[in-house]
Amino acid sequence: MHDVACSSLTDRVRTPEHVALDARDRVALDTETTGLWWGSRVVELAAVRFRGDTVIGRFSAMVDPERPIPEAVVKIHGITDARVAGLPKLSEVLPAFRRFIDGAVVLAHNAEFDRDIVGAEFVRAGQAPPDEPLFCTLKLARVLLAEAPRFGLQRLAEHFALRAESPHQALADADLTRRLYGLLQGRMGPCEAEALLAHGCVEGRPYRFSEGPAGLASDHAFRLLWPQLHEGLRCVIEHVVHDQVVGLRGRVESLYLRRDEAYLDLRTGPSRVESVALASLVAVKADG
Repeated sequence: MHDVACSSLTDRVRTPEHVALDARDRVALDTETTGLWWGSRVVELAAVRFRGDTVIGRFSAMVDPERPIPEAVVKIHGITDARVAGLPKLSEVLPAFRRFIDGAVVLAHNAEFDRDIVGAEFVRAGQAPPDEPLFCTLKLARVLLAEAPRFGLQRLAEHFALRAESPHQALADADLTRRLYGLLQGRMGPCEAEALLAHGCVEGRPYRFSEGPAGLASDHAFRLLWPQLHEGLRCVIEHVVHDQVVGLRGRVESLYLRRDEAYLDLRTGPSRVESVALASLVAVKADG
């Protein structure tokens, strides 16, 4: 057993943020997606809102990701193109999700991934990302459940005999995250808010959906770029270099973060890739 050393945490000045975190409901979040990077699309979004041991409500929505779901990903979560055909777009679902998490502390296993995916979806939909604080149960588990051999959600469930129903289905995994958090709460004791800020985020700052890729790439850049991200689609990108607009033709290969800025890699030839800062984009158009 590895309990939080309450004395070391409570020696710190207890701030209004600690008090506010204690007073909020918790929401466990999970997503199923078309891939494993922040340009992927959500195919299922689910959350469980709870207070202590009491579940207050559940939210679950399977949506049309507006792109094919790769076969390798289907093997993980079992969601096929046929299952999502004709379903609502995520942009139609996000307002209800925002209402569901309103005022809560949000929890996710590997929170940085869910922050990036969900935050990008809000920006893509032209909606401001929610401002609820987000904490990572994976980070917490590595500190508070140090005796576990592995820290993936399903591995932790096996190790601590938490019954997992329908693994890799978003609602089931959100509820499993809720139950895992109950185990973590037992280790945190009365120091829950302090432990969240010490171990469940980065440098004492909760994750925010508006940060990461969603915050680094402007709304303008996202709206220009997203329509061109379908696999194999050639595009023309105009961006600013030394106060001049420069045009490039090619295929977008990836989006990523580097030194706190968002970039895209554009393959312009068989052996040539250009890196372009999203903040410098002026226009993105289909090529031909």
